[in-house]
Amino acid sequence: MRPRTALFMMVLSIALLAAAACERTAVREPSPIGPSTIHLTFTLSASPNVLYAGLQRPTSQIKVVIRDGNNPVLGAVVYFTVISGLGVFSDYTQRCVLVTNEYGVALAVLLGPLSGEITADGDIVIRAQMKTDSPQSISKDVSVRVLRAPDQP
Repeated sequence: MRPRTALFMMVLSIALLAAAACERTAVREPSPIGPSTIHLTFTLSASPNVLYAGLQRPTSQIKVVIRDGNNPVLGAVVYFTVISGLGVFSDYTQRCVLVTNEYGVALAVLLGPLSGEITADGDIVIRAQMKTDSPQSISKDVSVRVLRAPDQP
């Protein structure tokens, strides 16, 4: 065998060994779409989500359900805040703090405006935020539509 051919074969062998050594099979990169390491689910709903502003103050139940996997979370602190619109909670404030019950539910009562307090249809936006020790916040917004009643005779 010629020295040139032997050198070429040796360089080719080293290159193949180096290429095989660079391939990692023991470490897998996690998928960017999941599964997540956070098992909490946080749902927010308003019932009803449309209020009719009349002579009596309409109400809507703002409900948060927190689960860890499939288990309800007891004792989670939830902040409810009226972000925009003419709505208050049952204690006549725009912010209240509640704790979830044994079913993982925290329920706030929203009071809508009277027909004399608004001039047109509008929305009330409520934010529910779970208190955490993490720098990330877990929150959701829900909107309640308010329809103004026609003027009463």
